[in-house]
Amino acid sequence: NSIAFDEKAKEVFVCEWFSSNPKILVYDENGAYKRTLPCPPNFWPNLYNFDDETLFVYDDYGIFDMEGYSHTPYLFMSKKDGSFTDSLNIHLPVRLSNASVWRVEENGQPMTYSRSMRISYNRSYGKNFLIADWSADTIYRLTPQKELQPMIVRKPPMQSTDPKILLSNFLVTDKFILLGVHKMDYDALRNGSDISQKQLMYDFETGEINVYRLKNKDIPTSTNVMIMDAITPENTGITMYTAALLFDLDGKGELRGDLKELLNTLNEETNPVLVKIKF
Repeated sequence: NSIAFDEKAKEVFVCEWFSSNPKILVYDENGAYKRTLPCPPNFWPNLYNFDDETLFVYDDYGIFDMEGYSHTPYLFMSKKDGSFTDSLNIHLPVRLSNASVWRVEENGQPMTYSRSMRISYNRSYGKNFLIADWSADTIYRLTPQKELQPMIVRKPPMQSTDPKILLSNFLVTDKFILLGVHKMDYDALRNGSDISQKQLMYDFETGEINVYRLKNKDIPTSTNVMIMDAITPENTGITMYTAALLFDLDGKGELRGDLKELLNTLNEETNPVLVKIKF
C-alpha cells in the first residue's frame, strides 16, 4: 500500500496495511527479503524516506470511513526495528476524508460501497517535505532538522466552511506552490457526479493567487499538464505520457519537438514516457 526507497542503503520498505497484522517488509534493491518492521494494530502508514536511520510516516487509518483515526498522524519510525522515535507537533482535532462511504443491506447481507477522489497531501522534494494535510489550515515545510516552517495559512479556517474545501498540492518551488482546490460535496461523490475543483498558483513573494494552466510546447493542443505525485529534486516536477497516447497525438498531427523525435524509438507497448519539468 505504500513504498519508500532508501537510496543510500539500497533498501526498499513495503507497507502492507490490509491484514490483521499490518507490517513493513524490508528488501534489498534486488528483491531479497531482509527484515520485518512490526506495526501496531489499526495503523496505515504512508512511508517516506527521511534520513539514514528514520522513516517519516503518515497514519491514514480511519480516514476512509472516519472511524478511529489518529489526531496526531505524523510520526518518525526507526528503520532498524520499527519503533517510534519522534512525532510532529501537529494535532488535528477533526480529520476529513476524500471518500464518500455508505452501507446498505442486499439480500440480507451488509454491503459497504465507496467512491473517493484522488487528492494528494504530503510531498517529498529535494531535502525537504511539504506537509499539506487536508484537515489543517497551515501548509508547512519540514526540514531535515525536523523544523516545521509555516508556508501558507488559509482563511477562513477549514472547520468554519461548508461545504469543506480540501487542498491538494501538485508542486512547490522556491517561488510558488501549485495547489488543487476541491469543494467536497460528499452526496455528489456518492451519486457519481464530478467534484468542483480548480488549480491555483500562490506566489510566495507577492502573495498573489492566480488560476494557472501548465502546457507542454511539444503538444500545442494540450489543455493542461498534470504533475505526478512523485519524489523529485527541488524546483522539479514529473509528468507521464503513455506511448499509445503519443502515437495517437502524432497521428493527429499534434506532436512536436523532443516528444516527436522520441517517438522514433518507441512502439505502442513501450513503458510510459516520464518527462522532467524544471522550474
